[in-house]
Order: sequence, then C-alpha cells, then structure tokens
Amino acid sequence: MPKTKIYLIRHGETIWNATGRFQGQQDSPLNETGIRQAQALAKRLRNKSFFAIYSSDLGRAHQTAEILAEPHSQPVIPDERLRERRFGIFEGLTMTEAERDYPGIQQAFLGGGYNFIVPGGETNDEIIDRTVSCLNELATRHPGERLLVVTHGGIINRFTKYVLGIPQSQQRMFRVHNASVNKFVFENGNWEMHTFGDTSHFDTHHDGAEE
Repeated sequence: MPKTKIYLIRHGETIWNATGRFQGQQDSPLNETGIRQAQALAKRLRNKSFFAIYSSDLGRAHQTAEILAEPHSQPVIPDERLRERRFGIFEGLTMTEAERDYPGIQQAFLGGGYNFIVPGGETNDEIIDRTVSCLNELATRHPGERLLVVTHGGIINRFTKYVLGIPQSQQRMFRVHNASVNKFVFENGNWEMHTFGDTSHFDTHHDGAEE
C-alpha cells in the first residue's frame, strides 16, 4: 500500500489556554495569538497540496482548520473522534479552582493513576482507541495521499506515544505547542513519526512557504 502522509496539527491558542483552564470538550475561541499562529501556519502550507482536510468538530480546532484551508479552497471535514479528552466536572476550571471545588478529586487526578476518571470524563483507553481508529481509517481511505488533520494536544500526545511504542500509562511526555506541525506516515499498517513539534513558521525570519 502506498504511503499516506498526515500532517497532525494542534489548534491555535485559545482564551482558555491563555488563562490555564481545562477545555476538554467545552470550547473557547482562538485568541488573537491563536489566530496569528494559524495564519502563520497557513502561509507556510499554502503551496503544499492536501487531498483532504479533516478536523475535530470542536470550535477551536475547526476555526484553525478553516484558516489553514482558506488558501486551498477546500472544505473542512469534521470528525468527533478527533475531539480532546473529556474532562467532565473540571471543564472550564483552572487548576486552582478545581482544587478549591473538588480537592479530593483534584489530588487523585494529579496522582497520575492511569485508570482514574474525572467524574463525567472518559478513560485513557477510550481516548487512544478512538484516536487510532480514526487516523487508521483516514490513512486507509486515502492511500498514497497527503492529509491535513487538526486536533488537540492530548490527542497528539497520546498518538505520538502509540506510534513510538511508549506505554500510555506513562505520564504526559510530549509538550504539543499550539499550531505545531507533527508529521506521521502510514504504510503497510504501520505508523512512523517523521516530525514533531515544528513551529518554525513562528520565526520572524521564516517568510517562505513549504514546498
């Protein structure tokens, strides 16, 4: 089967990112910084052809994807499997507020138990299962093509561990920057990571599109 290339992108910075709030599957729009980040990435990718552009159906990811899609005049295809982890009762709160309102639960969450579920949230197994299912399906659907996929930091972190064979039970290991480029290649049922955390498009000296 021909190689499928996926550019996996985290959404631009949001108002809640900047104020340190759990977003999960609640939403917060891109702030001015996030819009500039997405625009810088759109400029970088404007000459790169993508067979299709997919996105989490959450507003912050879809807003980023629309900015990236504009130079290509392509539609953005939403997929709810690309959503961020559901954080239940923590969504919309800062860490300080979560500790104030739910001290016992907050301490259990910070304890890092792999199987701990925030009330109203979802398990780590549920997250990685839907992520891998979605990306495998997209790669198989579009053999030999290049895809642009906009999603969330928690999703990219877990998928990176999956590709590298790192146990999901290990604590979050990769800092996924807003609007960063992460390139993965799918071939013969296997994934390889080619690029992680590339934000060179934020460099003031970076003025060219990627060829």
